[in-house]
Amino acid sequence: DGSTLGYSWLATYSKAKVFIGGDELGYKNDPKNCAVIEEVDIEITTNTDIIRVEDQDQFTFTITTTNIGTIDSASTTTVQGHVALLDGCSEFDCVEGGDFSLIGIAAEGANCDSDATGFSCSIHPLASGESVDINLTAVATRVGLAAFDAYIETDDDTNTANNYIMFDVDVEEVNDTVTYKDTAKTIFTKAEMPNTENGAFTSDGSFYVASATYGGWIYRVSKDGQGNIITDEFVQGPENCRFSGMTATGMTLYAACQTQSSGTYLMKIELQDDILDIQSKKLDIDHSLANGMAIGPDGSIYISDSGSVVTTIMKVTITKTDTFDFTVEPWLSKEYAINMPNGIQIEGDLMYFADRYKIRTIEIDADAPGAIKDFYTTDNSMLIDDFAITPTHLAIAEISYMSAVMNGAGVTGHTIILDKKDGKQLQTIAATKKYQPSSVIYDETGVFTKDALFVTDYFLGGLYLIEPNHPVNAD
Repeated sequence: DGSTLGYSWLATYSKAKVFIGGDELGYKNDPKNCAVIEEVDIEITTNTDIIRVEDQDQFTFTITTTNIGTIDSASTTTVQGHVALLDGCSEFDCVEGGDFSLIGIAAEGANCDSDATGFSCSIHPLASGESVDINLTAVATRVGLAAFDAYIETDDDTNTANNYIMFDVDVEEVNDTVTYKDTAKTIFTKAEMPNTENGAFTSDGSFYVASATYGGWIYRVSKDGQGNIITDEFVQGPENCRFSGMTATGMTLYAACQTQSSGTYLMKIELQDDILDIQSKKLDIDHSLANGMAIGPDGSIYISDSGSVVTTIMKVTITKTDTFDFTVEPWLSKEYAINMPNGIQIEGDLMYFADRYKIRTIEIDADAPGAIKDFYTTDNSMLIDDFAITPTHLAIAEISYMSAVMNGAGVTGHTIILDKKDGKQLQTIAATKKYQPSSVIYDETGVFTKDALFVTDYFLGGLYLIEPNHPVNAD
């Protein structure tokens, strides 16, 4: 009948409601569970104080058992359950898979036993309106989305036997859960890492940063045994070439290397154990400056042209991997560019691209661009260089247009955090010193810090880190 039975924390950034009645509970074979409230009716609800589960995360579940009936109960109530990852759950219950280790259980008014994964608590007879809380402390043993599975049994309440908390429910809303510290801190200086243009993570969690100096390096950034962030020179470009764009897929880096006189070359750097397979071929298309790069859903490489001589975005299709043969074709006409189009990011079949003071979205169809829409517009005195996409945000590198024209002189830039749902500006983040951010890279897997943002600076050099605040719990 649409009234609320309880709440269950279901998945990252989510809030879910469970309703009495029909298949919304998933009880296709047990309609008695949809009965009206009886004289003795035991309700069980749960919530958590976390919004995601990482390996070795420790957290607490609170289970509340309440007699919502009209008279006192004469029998004890047994609550049993376990914690599981969502990928081990069906619409009826969750399978114990050893994904969590229970390390503590506490409850007043209940006698409880537990092993590493499950528990059972016997609660004294509950008076009408009385509640008992059971607090479980658990440690996750792998990464995933958590679910809690529990049921209750009581002799005088036939309505709630096997009332699982974990139901097949719909996510009602997505909650923004990450905010960022107000200042980007310097990780490496210009002397250590000059003219940093782009960065990318490979699938093994390695992080690479490209320097846009002639004969410059692609640097590998990692942690030492003490947890300090360190860097080493990984691949050096030719002395007459500078890296102007970079992206990654799997264990392969792709970089655009711009020469002083013979055009731009596309480099493939494939990491095979301790062997580097490096190949490069000229991008055979008229362009001014190959810059933003991203991998499309079909594996093609999309590259923006910051000069927009012929095209705003070109599409590179690799036709033969062993010899690195590819075709290049115009994908988005220059008529769609305001001036100096740059960063490209792709999420599913949707492309985001930076076009001077706008970020636009483009639906990627099979052979051509689909619908083009404005997502975010800043002041027309500014230039959006590049940006990163997170599950809930866009983090954009923004500098003044005149600073770009004057090679980094002028007003300092900043990183702006946008709400991915509507493009609303949430935060503006400066650095401890003047910087002109050129790209933002999202640490999705937490190699350095979960949800952290790395910021490069082409004009002034160096590498910066924007750290997340502690996540805000979902409602």
